Amino acid sequence: MALRLHVALVSGKEVSLEASPEWTLGQLKRRAQQALGTNVELLEKRAAGLRAGSSLAEMGFQDDEVLSAVVRSPNIVSNKCKMQVVKSPASAFALIRSDGSVVTWGGLGVPVPEGLAEVQEMAATRAAFAALRADGTVVSWGDPEEGGSESVQHLVEVSSLVSTSRAFAAIVGPDARVEAWGAPGSGGCCAEVQDQLHRVTLLASTDAAFAALTEDGSVVTWGFAPFGGTSPPEAQSKGAPVLEIIGNGCAFAARRDDGTVLTWGVADRGGEVPEETKEKLRDVTQLAATYFGFCAVRSDGTVVTWGGFGKLGGSIPDSLRGVVSVVGSASALCARLCDGRAVVWGEGPAATVSEGLQEQLISVQQICAGRDAFAVVRADGRLISWGNTGAQELEGVTRVFSSPGAFAAVMNAGEVLCWGAAEHGGVPDATAQEALRNAFRKC
Repeated sequence: MALRLHVALVSGKEVSLEASPEWTLGQLKRRAQQALGTNVELLEKRAAGLRAGSSLAEMGFQDDEVLSAVVRSPNIVSNKCKMQVVKSPASAFALIRSDGSVVTWGGLGVPVPEGLAEVQEMAATRAAFAALRADGTVVSWGDPEEGGSESVQHLVEVSSLVSTSRAFAAIVGPDARVEAWGAPGSGGCCAEVQDQLHRVTLLASTDAAFAALTEDGSVVTWGFAPFGGTSPPEAQSKGAPVLEIIGNGCAFAARRDDGTVLTWGVADRGGEVPEETKEKLRDVTQLAATYFGFCAVRSDGTVVTWGGFGKLGGSIPDSLRGVVSVVGSASALCARLCDGRAVVWGEGPAATVSEGLQEQLISVQQICAGRDAFAVVRADGRLISWGNTGAQELEGVTRVFSSPGAFAAVMNAGEVLCWGAAEHGGVPDATAQEALRNAFRKC
């Protein structure tokens, strides 16, 4: 029997919806956005701790409930392509404004389709963008061989978009099937596993392969086999179900509900866990990735790393305890600790932190990674960045975004400041500068 649910904005505007108990929270949000005529975020925490794609019934929704929502804030995305360790000559930023219109800047030179509006989510390959609109349709543009194809115009009821470096995949329809397009060798064709791609709750990717998590906790993969396009038999078993999948450049890691981890892909880039590390991979609560390896955070606040051609595993700081979250660049990791400090380790420019800089990495609220750089935002609004984008310090920052070679910081007044390589979005053109001047201003 259908549920009657009410979604109310803080402004007082409210809509009533007939919802199937089998809907996910994402499906409910999409229907609410259509009815309200704007992008919204549901203020709903019941999904916390549940598997991705849990149904409204599983989350305990009851008939005639009222859900609070807020108008969705603007967002900035980039075609990072797993940090593009094989350095791409260019990348770009895309600003999704509150009204769902889009502005792009950077080195790709891919113009936004005229009239594009009501965008709520975007993904990008190295030469194309795809946008999910509020009505559940998709628009993609750019290089047709890398996902910029008009062939996706038939897709409706799309709930999620993910990309490899040259292809896109989307969860589509009430049966949560998957459609893929772009370069076949990079995951742009899923025909061989199409009959398994139903009731999909989550998509993840490497640079050339996709992994889908299904409702029963099993995993389906396709794309370039060495980069994770073929998963191990235990990923399809009926043992401990998979809760989370992440990809780095060339391998996948999956966290199961018993706290263990499955891996596959290029062995020395995280696709195989060394014997001496396997016994440590227990009680895992979250996963993070660099391009070359993985990091697992355990329930006791310690971390375990593997992959990275051996660069990461032996370099964990001895004092690293109380880890809350971890963010990876191409070959370095930055952890936020329970006391608010940030600690960095690994290889390359992003891992080079002086004693003076380390003393400033306190009260950290956000960590953002470029290919070879990090930026942190502290509770007092101070931003500090280091690495190959050049050192930067700003005051009055609320949030920061990254491309492979640039950062974009949102200031208190609502404007966006960019720095880094021009070909990666560090120097916006005149059109983008105008759009960024008041992009995040609160009315």
